[in-house]
Amino acid sequence: MVADWLQQHASGVRCLGFDTETKPCFTRESAKASKGPDTIQLANTDGTCLVIHLARMEKLSNLLPELACILKSKKIAKAGVGIDDDALELHRNHKLDVECRLDIRSIKLDYDKIETDQKLAASNPRSGSNSKSKRQNEKCKEFQDENQQRVPSPPTSLKALAESHVKGMVLPKNKKIQMSNWATALSDAQVGYAAADAFAGVAIVTSLIESKEND
Repeated sequence: MVADWLQQHASGVRCLGFDTETKPCFTRESAKASKGPDTIQLANTDGTCLVIHLARMEKLSNLLPELACILKSKKIAKAGVGIDDDALELHRNHKLDVECRLDIRSIKLDYDKIETDQKLAASNPRSGSNSKSKRQNEKCKEFQDENQQRVPSPPTSLKALAESHVKGMVLPKNKKIQMSNWATALSDAQVGYAAADAFAGVAIVTSLIESKEND
């Protein structure tokens, strides 16, 4: 099934959404012993997603050739958030290399920034009393206070990026599911959560490309 999905939905595409999930570790010892990621998710622009449960694959070597080929391909971008950390863990624990990684946070996005016009003429009259100069300075300060607006910080989380750049997308983030045990048999809720994260990555990239082309 994995090989069929990769052949039908991953071969020849320019970009795939990419993400992983790992059983949470609450101690330093358990973190050192972790063999995560426990899942790999790949998603295409058509909305189809493959969730591979590495933690339960007894014969991982059977799917390695096809999966390794896609992950190592420099012609297919793998888009996600924090993707370098995921790739490091995959290499360390599963001997899988992820090439052509695209962390969405590194893309130069055109955010609507609030520009404040602070072109105030410096008041330095050659004549007049000190009290007049002081009143002018106070007016300048009042103008600045009234017109200065905080420039919003660009979103950095996958949820914020998806909901900012993909029209109509809502990416639920259930903390209970996020912190659940990804090493045991997956529930439908876990599969849905994992798939949504991977699809969000490719959806963001697709939306940005379309916006650029329409400019």
